[in-house]
Amino acid sequence: MEPSAADPSLTELILPLVGVLVGGVITGGVTVWTFRQQRADARAAEQRARASALEDERRSRAVAASGKASEGLTNLLLLGRDPDERREARTQRQIARPVGSDKLVAEPGSQDDAAIEAWRQQRQAFVLAVETAALDIVNGEVRQRLDESVKMLRFYRGPEKDIRQSEYRTRYIAVSEGLACLGAFRRGDPLPDRSESFVETMQFVNLYLEELEANSQ
Repeated sequence: MEPSAADPSLTELILPLVGVLVGGVITGGVTVWTFRQQRADARAAEQRARASALEDERRSRAVAASGKASEGLTNLLLLGRDPDERREARTQRQIARPVGSDKLVAEPGSQDDAAIEAWRQQRQAFVLAVETAALDIVNGEVRQRLDESVKMLRFYRGPEKDIRQSEYRTRYIAVSEGLACLGAFRRGDPLPDRSESFVETMQFVNLYLEELEANSQ
């Protein structure tokens, strides 16, 4: 029996079904692509958040470390003069007394030794505090400048031996340089140039280290 003109053809019946299937495939593809894109965006946002949190933590640690370094340098600045220098000065005054003078100068004794040892331990603790705090400062230039100050504080005997520069003077130069660098770092300013006195003193520190190395061979 032949189909009448009013009856729908097989093609007309299939086309809507094909359209629905194709539309579903396209919609499904878009949905999968959207899901993958959203997941990639979420991962990227999470990575940015982690990186930001890590940077904030590093910055916070650096600020805290710079505060500890500043405290250590300030303590060094406030530390009194080397008691050994005062004892040596007393000894020199005693040697220079006029013959027959009845003015007595106290002889160095155990009390002087105890004071010298306590002073040296305190000084070493302050230097170590600066050195340790510098490890948490991520700015390499600041860390290098603090390392130089620590180096000068440790090997002050060089300037003392070669140009008779007192420990106190060398300490003042090293501490002032370190505080100036830390202040610039905390303000976000460029680090200041090394002072002339710092550069000159460091030359004798390096010379002293070279002598120590040569003598150890």
